[in-house]
Amino acid sequence: PGMNGLDMVREILSIRPEIQVILMSAYKDFEQAKQAVRLGVFDYVEKPIDYPYLTEVIRKAIEKIDRETKNAEQLKKSLPVLRDNFFRQLINMNSEEAKYKLNSYTPYLNINMDSSFWHCTLLTVENSDDLKQLLGIEQYQIRIIGLCDDLKDVLSGCNMVHILLDLDQILIITGHNNLSENNIAQDLNNIFSEFVKENKPGSFELNVYIGSVVNGMWNLNVSYEGAKQALEYRFFFPQKFIFDYRDMINSQSGEFSIPSNSEDNLIQAICKNDIQAVKQSVSSFSAELKGRFYNKNSVFIEIYSLLGKIIKLLYDI
Repeated sequence: PGMNGLDMVREILSIRPEIQVILMSAYKDFEQAKQAVRLGVFDYVEKPIDYPYLTEVIRKAIEKIDRETKNAEQLKKSLPVLRDNFFRQLINMNSEEAKYKLNSYTPYLNINMDSSFWHCTLLTVENSDDLKQLLGIEQYQIRIIGLCDDLKDVLSGCNMVHILLDLDQILIITGHNNLSENNIAQDLNNIFSEFVKENKPGSFELNVYIGSVVNGMWNLNVSYEGAKQALEYRFFFPQKFIFDYRDMINSQSGEFSIPSNSEDNLIQAICKNDIQAVKQSVSSFSAELKGRFYNKNSVFIEIYSLLGKIIKLLYDI
């Protein structure tokens, strides 16, 4: 009562948008037909009714309902994959881009954002090739999935845990409350150290790369980059299995801030092909290393950083 056919269609579809509406009218009103199509009516049938045509319209409407019902079921089953894709995109975007493109998906995907701090940890299986050959791909993947289940158990104290599984690499995203950044990082370091030690007698040889703790989910890219940076240093320390981003940068002491003039002088000498200046710059750089650093790990990291800049320079040349 109190509404025409189009108003009724509008009301129905606002409540149940999946319903397929077939509108019938005795009037040949082209404008009304256009409005009906805009509202989402499946078809507009004029009177007098052509029953064979109406039968065909109903058949097509039923086919569409069946198809959309099937698609909705598939979408529901694919939600875990969509959540994985959400986090894969998140860790590869800066905070502004991630928030702009992904924020609207968080309610639909039921993403738990109720964490003050967020963190990324990379875990690699160093003996993956041997295990695949021994077990076969299927059994290897089954064991990796079991490993992920074990990780969720040991991280159950975190406010949020999401695990992204690649072929030979596991990315663990955690959300935290009620702890400081340093306490979170140290707590994760302890958890993963114990986890790897407990798994050593088994089949997996694991390395763990702990990124930085960040404030807010949209900054996860920073933590992920920290974990990848920790991974880059693994060949310097083959005896280790835990690589913490904090150890790589030693941010509190500022230990890894070699004055830029030493590196700049060396790079300029290389550009000028000045062999004598290169030797002098290397000697100066070496003296600075001896004066500023007191352990071989720090020296290795600084040399690695400088070599990376030199290799990039040579590549550009």
